[in-house]
Amino acid sequence: MANLAEAINQLLERQLQLQQQMQQMQQTLNSRTHANTNPNPAPKATLPAILPQNKEAELIKKQLSQIITDFAPIGDGDLRVKTSVSGDLIGVIADTFNSFIEELTQFVKWTRYASQVVITTSQNVLSHSIEMAKNTENQMHRLSNTTNNIEEIVVFIQHLSNSLHLSFEISKGIQTNLQETVNNSEQPLSDPLAHLIQEMQRQTELLEGMIHSTEETSTLAESMIGDLYSVAQQIYHSSIGALKTVERLSELETLAQRWQQAATPFIIEEDKDKDKANEPWLL
Repeated sequence: MANLAEAINQLLERQLQLQQQMQQMQQTLNSRTHANTNPNPAPKATLPAILPQNKEAELIKKQLSQIITDFAPIGDGDLRVKTSVSGDLIGVIADTFNSFIEELTQFVKWTRYASQVVITTSQNVLSHSIEMAKNTENQMHRLSNTTNNIEEIVVFIQHLSNSLHLSFEISKGIQTNLQETVNNSEQPLSDPLAHLIQEMQRQTELLEGMIHSTEETSTLAESMIGDLYSVAQQIYHSSIGALKTVERLSELETLAQRWQQAATPFIIEEDKDKDKANEPWLL
């Protein structure tokens, strides 16, 4: 574009110089015509200098008209045009236009390719994101159900622990009463009573161990609930980030579709080859 601007500036400057020279020569011709009684010699001496410049100006005009005609299809988006106008300054302008059209063609190709890649990739990612969102939703439901079940288990364990505590206190009380009865009795300890005291002691120890296990299980279950809530919160934040990413991808897809729509009206050589390839065979 810089070369084109420089060439046009040189062309305009040259045309201005030609106009100034023609005006000066016309003034010289007029002055000689008025000064000389015989007007024929002066024009014959001056016209040969004017005619080549008029011819050159006419050639420049013709070449510029040819360039405009060659590049007129660009207005309809046809980039398959090319001019073969030669010359010194006009040739530079023609070559600059040809280079510009070639660069524009490459830009259209790249825009079509990039927009198609972005649209296809965005659609694939969006489809996977939708599946991921559905899976995340299902996981959240499962996680919620699991958390509710664990909470119910914790409540049951707490009730069980309370019942075990009560049974432990009852067993401990019975064992104490039996021991006091034995201590207060003057009769010797019978085998059934000794066996009963021993069994009550074992039952008390067993209840104590069960109480300890239920308390540990309840604590572990409560910590699991906290972990599940933390996991659910992380999944929630991840889903929010995924939704924002999907939103950005949707905007990117819309932008790529605009790129594609902007590049679609242009016609390049590949379109012609594609049309030939898509033509049905006539049997």
